Amino acid sequence: MPQQPPKLNYAIVPDKSPLYTTVDQLNQSTCDLTFTATNGGKASVTIKAIEIELMKINNGVDAVQLLLPGSASGIAVASSFVGPGGSAWSVSGGDGQFTFRADEGSAIFKPGDNISVVLTNIVIREGGTGTALANVIEQTEQGMAQTEVGIGITQSTLDVQLTVDNNLIGAGETVILKWTTNDASSGVLTMPGSSPDTVPLNSSNLASGQQSVTPIENTTFSLTCQGRGPAVMRQVTISIQEVLIANFYSSASAFNAAETITLYWQTQYASKCSISTKEGSDSVTVPVENNQTASCKVSASYNGSQLILYKIDGSELGRITLPTPCPASVTFLLEADGSNPKQSSWVVNLLRVQIVSFMQQVSSNTTTQTIYPPPQRWVDPNADPPEPYTITTTTYMIQLTWNVSNAGSVLVACNGGQVSTAGVGSWQSGYDYGSPPSGTITCQGFGGPVGH
Repeated sequence: MPQQPPKLNYAIVPDKSPLYTTVDQLNQSTCDLTFTATNGGKASVTIKAIEIELMKINNGVDAVQLLLPGSASGIAVASSFVGPGGSAWSVSGGDGQFTFRADEGSAIFKPGDNISVVLTNIVIREGGTGTALANVIEQTEQGMAQTEVGIGITQSTLDVQLTVDNNLIGAGETVILKWTTNDASSGVLTMPGSSPDTVPLNSSNLASGQQSVTPIENTTFSLTCQGRGPAVMRQVTISIQEVLIANFYSSASAFNAAETITLYWQTQYASKCSISTKEGSDSVTVPVENNQTASCKVSASYNGSQLILYKIDGSELGRITLPTPCPASVTFLLEADGSNPKQSSWVVNLLRVQIVSFMQQVSSNTTTQTIYPPPQRWVDPNADPPEPYTITTTTYMIQLTWNVSNAGSVLVACNGGQVSTAGVGSWQSGYDYGSPPSGTITCQGFGGPVGH
């Protein structure tokens, strides 16, 4: 059957005017197109079906226009609609080709009647300025008629660039976002996790600018600009290096309450570190420098009930209380905070207080003295003088000898009076006691107190 001129007038109207495209593959132009078929004549027309083909066409210039579904969603259109005279129409096809078919086999368009269908989510994939053509095929009882309907497209000049000086950093590090724009009328930089989380672009920083950011986790920053045509968005993602811990150890495998050990470790990409023990109840924050070997000193309170952490310069960082009874060892836990925090452990033995020896020797000295009382002449001048008598006195001396290990403090006493605080030593009194004296020793430290 020969081709006939179309009996209806066809138009495709963009939802924006003019319709812009862009070569920006991240922000491809998306539009809705309204397709209309109108009987502009004076006589009724019977239509069986109408087919639309959105085509790629070279219109004689370097740019090529392409109207096709987007890679993820595609063109959408209602599956049915009502046309002239209440006629029901069904829609079939897709991927750039759609057929509108009258359910009763045909529909009558009286003069002035029309159908209007909206095709949504059309992506203009290739940039340029010119005309994209839609091929419309009309089916009537007399045959098929084909016509091309133009869609005017203008290339947008809006261009946006967003860069970062380093997109792989340690937690807590600061980086610089930089941007340039061309033909932008406004824009906004979105910075998730920051405060504030958006920065509007104005006359002072619209053409170019920069912003410091300190992300603590993997973050995508976006710059969206308005101008001629569709908005353009650029994104950069800054990733946080995962925390690394290496070489966590101590200067000694064991220590007592009178000694000090040093903990050493090395971290990378940590925002801060803290030390606790598996057995204790506290956590102490320790300053840390990325990629540097860090350390702190650990001593104990005199009675061994607490571990005291110091900077190398001697300033105290904090204390960790040990449980009662005191454990035989502690497991130090190093926690490095940052992206995907890490933990490392190291065991150190706590040396118990021990009284190796404690001896006391008491000796006595007895003396006798004869006393001659004077005569009591005032009583009886002729009386015989009184008989002399003797006084026996016994005094005592004590010698203490001791040896203590692993003590934080030592107290040696005799009859309750302090005589020494040395860990190893001896002490001897004179014959200063009227009764046998007694010595004691009390020691504090890990596992203490102990006494004798």
